Amino acid sequence: GNEIRKILETTSNSITFAMFGNYKLKRFFEGRDKGQVSNPTTTTVTYTTTITTTPPTTASEEKESTFEWHPVRKDGAVQGWGAKLKADAGWKITGFGWRTENHGNGDIYYLGKSNEQYDGNGNLIYIELNFEAIFTTDNPEAKMDLYGIYTMRKIT
Repeated sequence: GNEIRKILETTSNSITFAMFGNYKLKRFFEGRDKGQVSNPTTTTVTYTTTITTTPPTTASEEKESTFEWHPVRKDGAVQGWGAKLKADAGWKITGFGWRTENHGNGDIYYLGKSNEQYDGNGNLIYIELNFEAIFTTDNPEAKMDLYGIYTMRKIT
């Protein structure tokens, strides 16, 4: 209202802020409210940046696959498992991850990867992820769950 009009009239530079839209106007008045701007002398510099991008000749295709493990206590208090991740022909493995649900029965631990295989161009096409389930209960029906996913990208 009148306060804004008064500021616009008394501050030579506020019209510059008004021209650049609400965001700068808002910042300008917030600054005034906090007493940070008493009688600003501002130089507005406009930069023009040109970004040239070269698009790839073929877009990369991606897909994902899943793996699961459900150890049960009756198979032993400590159990090991290796998830064998294999890329489809013409694809490479680009990432993997997992989550576990122990249901209060112990924990599943990641022991590391092994048997990595690469094609002639250094693309990862096979890997094993090794896990261990350690049950802390004697209940033979107790179980835990591991759900994993891995991503593949088409080799171009």
